[in-house]
Amino acid sequence: MTGKVCVNVLVDVPGVGNRAYSYYLPPGTTPAKGLMVSVPFGPRKATGFILGEGLEPEGVTVKDVSALFDRRYLPPVDLIEFGEEVARYYAVPVASVWGCLWPPAVPYAKSKGAREDGSERPDRQETVSEQVTREGTIQEEAVRQWPGALSKPFIVRGTESFRFQVYLEQIQNEISRGRGVLFLLPEVRAVRKVRGKLEPLFGETIAEVHSGITDKRRREEWLCLLRGEKRLVLGTRLGVFAPVKDLSLIIVDLEEDDSYKAEDHPRYDARTLAVMRGSFQGARVIIGASRLSVNARFALASGRYSLLKDEGPRYPGEVQLIEARKYRRKGKVLSWKMADALKDCFGRKGRAFIFLNQRGYGRALFCEDCGYVPTCPRCSVALSFHSGSRSTVCHVCGYSSPVLETCPKCGGYSLKPRGFGTERLEEEFSRLFPEVPVFRVDADTARIEEPETVVGKFLSTRPACLIGTQMVLGVMTERLELVAVPFADSRLGLPGFKIEEEVFLTLSQLWDLLDEETGVFVLQAFDPFRRSIRWVVERNEDLFYEEEMEDRKSLGYPPFGVLARIEVVGKSERKVREHASRLAERLAAEAAIGLGQKDVSGEGRVAVLGPAPGLKERVRGSYHWHILLKGPDRTKVTALASKGEEIFRESGSGAKIILDVDPVRLV
Repeated sequence: MTGKVCVNVLVDVPGVGNRAYSYYLPPGTTPAKGLMVSVPFGPRKATGFILGEGLEPEGVTVKDVSALFDRRYLPPVDLIEFGEEVARYYAVPVASVWGCLWPPAVPYAKSKGAREDGSERPDRQETVSEQVTREGTIQEEAVRQWPGALSKPFIVRGTESFRFQVYLEQIQNEISRGRGVLFLLPEVRAVRKVRGKLEPLFGETIAEVHSGITDKRRREEWLCLLRGEKRLVLGTRLGVFAPVKDLSLIIVDLEEDDSYKAEDHPRYDARTLAVMRGSFQGARVIIGASRLSVNARFALASGRYSLLKDEGPRYPGEVQLIEARKYRRKGKVLSWKMADALKDCFGRKGRAFIFLNQRGYGRALFCEDCGYVPTCPRCSVALSFHSGSRSTVCHVCGYSSPVLETCPKCGGYSLKPRGFGTERLEEEFSRLFPEVPVFRVDADTARIEEPETVVGKFLSTRPACLIGTQMVLGVMTERLELVAVPFADSRLGLPGFKIEEEVFLTLSQLWDLLDEETGVFVLQAFDPFRRSIRWVVERNEDLFYEEEMEDRKSLGYPPFGVLARIEVVGKSERKVREHASRLAERLAAEAAIGLGQKDVSGEGRVAVLGPAPGLKERVRGSYHWHILLKGPDRTKVTALASKGEEIFRESGSGAKIILDVDPVRLV
């Protein structure tokens, strides 16, 4: 058709994959790779992205593009190419990743062709590595300050003040030379806190990219970045896709925090993408941590990361370990011994923080006499209690067994599901210490009053007690006389290969809140010999990580193996279960004979575990079953995951499939 250009478009519709569809652009419109468009797709409109010009398909009626989105927001070519790399890494459609390169609620274009402000699309930016090769003085400076800077991420470990001294020096260096900096943090509150520190120094050069600002402001910040008007981005995981001009430095603070992993499609991990983007665009990467994660330690040991500065772990004050089964008060959170420690603290006009975290759902059976938790013989994760069927189920591989009448460890009759909340603890505390002011911080109270406000009131009161969840860790600004953890081992009953590490890291962060001289850390546990508790008490993180990594290696869990989780979701429980079972059978067959794998028992084989019901089998009216793929080779695992998506798509099932490569949660 005269005057019209035929283009291939990738539509962002579940189940379509990377199949391109042909559409006509309006006359006089210049196609651009990655340009967002609205297209007719079946009975509805869909968002799509131009892949490039294409030939008119024979025997097919080609429809017109319905609308083009504002070209001012068109990502630079290097980000479009980076998006394609991300899609390959996570085995997801390119369109789903390209959508992350645009800010939310972009308006339709008012004109066709060039950008509305008269500028053309930015070409692929010259990377910093290309610049330092061209500019000898910068090359010498980079090599002198950062040996191997253009090839390896660097780790900085220590307290917040220690890490920020390093960050600030490097940010000032890059901004003064007109370079761009991307600074990622795990949550919105952390972004706002850091902005307060950096604003006096960098002012108008700072842009924020996170869910805590309006869509309008996100678009404004995006345009400022594309134009080079702002050079320093502070963001959560969303910020990893920010279009920073002349990007030369990426900082990821608190690498040990799993909030960097996206929970929605595409389920990317901003920590991984920060390293990938640094390599792709020639930017240096600094990874900060208060405590090193297993992944970071493995990367250091294997030579993929280098250690820039290490303050080492701090263990202020003293620690007390209480065996709950000896000192507990039946049906209560606080044991008599923990209550005595609190009484002593308040007698000295001290401030105490009682940590009780209720993240997650699913309850495991727990022996109140000896601390035993039933675990799966196949997966080494806790079995979840299902009251309806009176059974315990592994939500990783599907193993099931009837509820035990007696504890196999001690022979007792105290195997029970358990659960306590912060509100119940507040009532119990007030009965024990009616004269002591008590404050509470959790998701419920945060809807009424900002956590920073509550913590501020707590810190200005003596004596005082604060009861709270992990939310407190990001807003506590002063050292305390006592930190108490009534259920130090409660989360160890949840299924997951990272549970021991998560508990160890959380306890270590809580210990960091204590005053150097007068602080007391009180841990109460039914099973004080679990390594996440034992090695915290012994102040020996090296032995903890040694044991943790040995276990993961023997079971093929990351970082020694690669995981991919395939979730089947639908309205009919029977159909979801049947679809998941058939898919698991097909994948097991593919793992045995396909993808170049000749030996079913070989070390390189991808194991297909499941299917198993989700920890919450029914969520918002939909049933969830999942399959876990596990193997030592990333290429094989992602290829099998992609094959599973293809098989499911071809089956014409009414259910949907969700793919998660490198999951941090198995259920």
